[in-house]
Amino acid sequence: MTRPPPSLPLPDLHALPGRPDTSTCDREPIHVPASIQPHGLLLVLDPDTLRVLRAAGDMQHLLGIPLDAALGEEAGRFLPSDAIQALCTPAPAPQEPGPPRLPTGARLLSGVELRPGRFFDLQGRDSPAGIIVEIEPRGVPGPVRQDDTLVLVQGMIASLQGAATARPYCEAAAATIRDMTGFDRVMVYRFEPDDTGCVVAEARAEGTGSYLGLHFPASDIPKQARALYLRNWMRLIPDAHYIPEPLMPALSPRTGEALDMSDCSLRAVSPIHLQYLRNMGVQASMSLSIQQGGRLWGLIACHHRTAWHLPVALRAACEIFAQMFSLQLETLEQREDHEDALRMRRVHEHLEQVMAQEEELGEGLIRQRPNLLDYLEAGGVAVMASGRYATAGQTPTREQVNGLVEWLRGTVEERIVALDRLPELYPPSREFADVASGVLALSVSRAPQDYILWFRPEMVRTLHWAGNPDKPVEPGAGPGQLSPRASFATWTETVHGRARPWRAVEIEAAQALQLSLLEVVLRRIEDASE
Repeated sequence: MTRPPPSLPLPDLHALPGRPDTSTCDREPIHVPASIQPHGLLLVLDPDTLRVLRAAGDMQHLLGIPLDAALGEEAGRFLPSDAIQALCTPAPAPQEPGPPRLPTGARLLSGVELRPGRFFDLQGRDSPAGIIVEIEPRGVPGPVRQDDTLVLVQGMIASLQGAATARPYCEAAAATIRDMTGFDRVMVYRFEPDDTGCVVAEARAEGTGSYLGLHFPASDIPKQARALYLRNWMRLIPDAHYIPEPLMPALSPRTGEALDMSDCSLRAVSPIHLQYLRNMGVQASMSLSIQQGGRLWGLIACHHRTAWHLPVALRAACEIFAQMFSLQLETLEQREDHEDALRMRRVHEHLEQVMAQEEELGEGLIRQRPNLLDYLEAGGVAVMASGRYATAGQTPTREQVNGLVEWLRGTVEERIVALDRLPELYPPSREFADVASGVLALSVSRAPQDYILWFRPEMVRTLHWAGNPDKPVEPGAGPGQLSPRASFATWTETVHGRARPWRAVEIEAAQALQLSLLEVVLRRIEDASE
């Protein structure tokens, strides 16, 4: 049931170490909220006796039993025995029958009649505190679909066929999720290397505002929230106007600790995030993780202007879709990298021939074609080898390059370093930022001071932010409290001193060239000693 927006108290950030600021949000313990969202019930059962150790939710309304009366009772008093057995049964071997399991590993029972004419979806999972059972009613506002999970996923994946590159693939994913779930706005949100985010694709209903192309500060999704997105592929908030239902008792009779709800669908949400959604004019939201190689690539973020709930089966289909989408997106991006890697490999083979024949490495690697500028895309390159100096393209002066190399030798331990914001780390480079806001430096040897440096010019960018990025939070109503920014109006910022980032495939190519150079240097040392 939708309620008017409550005045939920924001967390007392004085209770957390340090002075309240944007980093304080990173320390909020969102995995142990001690409460749930009120559209369902959460029970913690003793694994030996199946008695209710802890409970949260409006049991009187949903099951006709007061919560106080349920504590200490056997679950069989209000749950069917076959449902209890299925929810509490350990995970079967792959070849053995058993209850369906969600991508999170929870055991799932759909459409269980717990009261005459009222049906519920049930999930069960094991934890140190006991068996966690989550119960959600059907028939709340949301899309009505009778398809089973497999049919849903097959249809969703089929809609993505034909996208050859990452951008149209993301656009198709946003349209597919919106069509299947009915959310007003669906966005594909990509994390940048500095943890800021950008909306790269969007599908929305008529009359819904657009965030396409807008950037969001890193503090909008704190570190511990990103960690949970890596752990769980899906997060649903059917009604951001809810009043949380407390878990009773607060501490576990088995462990004496608060319940870790990291994997719970009903886990209550940070009041700061709920206020963030309300400030955006969003009442319901869902997030699906996009993961690649154990890191969080981004999110599929869904917004609705009114309360909106998805049944467990449809959510499971969305989770599986997110996993398959992540794999295919990674394949598309790797395909682009693979083509570039093949091109660089061909240039590398030519450079190896040059290094074997040319006495002066620097001149040889630059004078002929293809050369070092054909190997890695850059505006200029400088080679310092055996006391000689050679350049191609647009580079800083020799004096400026010497100063940069001295700074690298005294600051960076790695033999290869790739920077795309050089002026922020090395202030003297502001004088030549127009030609070298980015550098990929390859150390061939420390003595003599042999280096190859590729330079990328400044790429002045105009970023459009969803609100002022310098004020992601504002003072709350009480002392020691923070509130998310109230305005998401576009804020334009012109960024200087940055270059196009170096890709992983380019850094790998530099590493391969470094090995070839070291082999040449060692061979020449051996020849000179004979």
